[in-house]
Amino acid sequence: MLEAVVQPVTSGNTVTIAVAGALDMATIDLVERHIRHALSCDNHTPPATLVLDLEKVTFLGSPGLHLLLALRATSRELGTRLVLRGAKRRVIVQPLTATGLLHLFVLE
Repeated sequence: MLEAVVQPVTSGNTVTIAVAGALDMATIDLVERHIRHALSCDNHTPPATLVLDLEKVTFLGSPGLHLLLALRATSRELGTRLVLRGAKRRVIVQPLTATGLLHLFVLE
């Protein structure tokens, strides 16, 4: 089962979304809802930084890769810096490398 929790970071204008479990067809809608909420401009200013914490992701399928690409495009449009935390693990790096997408993201 996947959980996605939006956790505002107290220092600066940063929003963190921690994701746990498989990022696939069964779970992608839940994560997308949380991301949309995090990037919504309720205060008319998008966050300066969006951190997608993937430390507890156990599988990154093609829907997850598609989500990352869409999130990258949206972040760029909003002027929000996107950081993938916990993304240096094999479960994340391998699909990003195999698809030639690794160089597009800031990894922590």
